[in-house]
Amino acid sequence: LITKQLDEIAIRTARLTAEIEGRSTLEFPADIVRRSSAPHIAASIATEAALFKSRQTGREQQIAQLRERITQLRQQASGIEAQIAARSSELDLAGKERDALDALEGKNLVNIAKITVARRTVAQLEGSLAEATAQAAQVRAKISETELQILEIEQNVRTEAGKDLRDQQVKAAELSERRISAEDQLKRIDIRAPQAGIVHQSSVHTVGGVIGPVEQLMLVVPKDERLVVEAKIAPQSIDQIRLGAPARIRFSAFDHRTTPEFKAKVARVSADLVTEQQPGKSVGAQVATPAVAAFYTVRLELADAAPLKDLKLVPGMPAEVHITTEERTAMSFMMKPLSDQFHRAFRER
Repeated sequence: LITKQLDEIAIRTARLTAEIEGRSTLEFPADIVRRSSAPHIAASIATEAALFKSRQTGREQQIAQLRERITQLRQQASGIEAQIAARSSELDLAGKERDALDALEGKNLVNIAKITVARRTVAQLEGSLAEATAQAAQVRAKISETELQILEIEQNVRTEAGKDLRDQQVKAAELSERRISAEDQLKRIDIRAPQAGIVHQSSVHTVGGVIGPVEQLMLVVPKDERLVVEAKIAPQSIDQIRLGAPARIRFSAFDHRTTPEFKAKVARVSADLVTEQQPGKSVGAQVATPAVAAFYTVRLELADAAPLKDLKLVPGMPAEVHITTEERTAMSFMMKPLSDQFHRAFRER
């Protein structure tokens, strides 16, 4: 839902930007164009494109009407200018005629009535010329006013679109924060293991169950980890084990006749004894007390795991491990128990 709202805001923002810049076509972001086949995006694009076209058409019609009015006013101004020119010529002639009659009046050579008519004509022409001049000024003022209206229409479109654009940017910022929060919540819905592998010992089976904090859900056996074999070494033999010591491993679950031994080396030796409780054995009606076994753990890594690709290995499969220790002669091997017994025989308890 949040993504849809952000897409709608992006499309609306493209329309508002085009109106502010005075463009005649819409240009949408590349991400919107790439996903334009999505129903909500296609519907929003169609809506905003129709609104953009409608507003553009209405604005163009208003401006066209005002420009037509300007054309008419300019034609009217041209007519008035022509009248002013004609009346100026008439006034010039009437003025000359009046001046001539005034000169004859001083010599009593002209009728006073004729002089009066000439003066009245000049006065009328002067009044008519002043009226035409005033009309021309009014027409020019109307032309300027109409041109200003055209500018106001374009400016109002930019102002209104700019205000809407700022509102959309604020909404987009709020929705982006909400989307980040929602995506974070969605990420926590899916439980992901830190490494790819096979589920082992799943402890949650109830659909819709509640999982508590730090609760173990399952064990995952990594797929791409190196094969490791863990062996138990008796405490009395630990002094013969060293890191990097060569070893041979045989998986006792497979047929010994077809499954070869694999070369390995000691990769890790536990720093201290590991204790493990073993279940007691039943003797008749009685159950013996569980015994505690103590041993060292040794991890071995195979030198070449390629031959194992055809074997179906699973965690916990038993294996026989033979670790090569220091070289000994047959005589020292046979005399070792006797020398140990002799060494302990003369100690005071």
